[in-house]
Amino acid sequence: MEFLIGFEFEFGWEPGFDAKKPKGSKYIPKITYFENFIYVDVKNSLKKFLGSQYKFIAEITDDPSISFNKNFRNGHFGVEVVTKPLEEILAIEIFSKILDWMRTTHNIITNNTCALHVNISVKDKKINNRIDYFSVITNTPQNRILRQYGRLGNVYCQATSKRKFSLQINKRRTVLKSFDRWIKRLDKDYIYVTTYQFSNFKLDGEKKISKIYFDNKSESYEMIKEAFINSLRNVDKNIAVVEKKSPTNQKYFEFRMIGNTDYEYKEQHIYKCIAIFKNAIKKSII
Repeated sequence: MEFLIGFEFEFGWEPGFDAKKPKGSKYIPKITYFENFIYVDVKNSLKKFLGSQYKFIAEITDDPSISFNKNFRNGHFGVEVVTKPLEEILAIEIFSKILDWMRTTHNIITNNTCALHVNISVKDKKINNRIDYFSVITNTPQNRILRQYGRLGNVYCQATSKRKFSLQINKRRTVLKSFDRWIKRLDKDYIYVTTYQFSNFKLDGEKKISKIYFDNKSESYEMIKEAFINSLRNVDKNIAVVEKKSPTNQKYFEFRMIGNTDYEYKEQHIYKCIAIFKNAIKKSII
């Protein structure tokens, strides 16, 4: 099976002398400063390193989610370099070179706010459209990888099973619970689904269902799963595995678990994670 893979590299860039704000300038808007100095610096440095392969870079942007201690000489700016989706062999070649560039460029640093996102799709569009998002989530050891990179508490890549959502029944909504909590209720043999019993309490001026009893375990599981996936599809970030679509309407999966300080020195560990992500996708074709 052939894959298309893209990467998003987050890091801090320390401007060189030429990128300092002009003397006497009281204020330069941050975005203008990035476009005029940081973007040009990063682009020129990476273009020099990659040569003709720079054509495989999709974009270079600023990233306000990355933050740094301002005690550095000039301060670091959050930068994100995004590659195009590439066939696997070429994608890994470009990935390795960019990590090498990050390791050997003195004004690049990473910290616990930096991430490496891995975007993967199957090259065959027919097969790609048969990939089940829920299966990808359950086949990916999210907590294990987050723990490996020290990112369990990071708000931008929370394990999907921890995300809370509600069920809608007869135009009324239940209280919020995580997927794990809903499934535990099924395991405790709660009953009821076609009609329901509930006790009310006030929440933001609305009445919510605080108790729900399931009747048919398998049907209820499907209802919970559907509500769970719908809640994830309303979020395009902040969770560990995201289902997305490219501008050409190609479905792909963004794995957001890798990152933290010095991730650019963990190349072999990252390859193992990519293998895990690919395997999760292979197991999720229906």
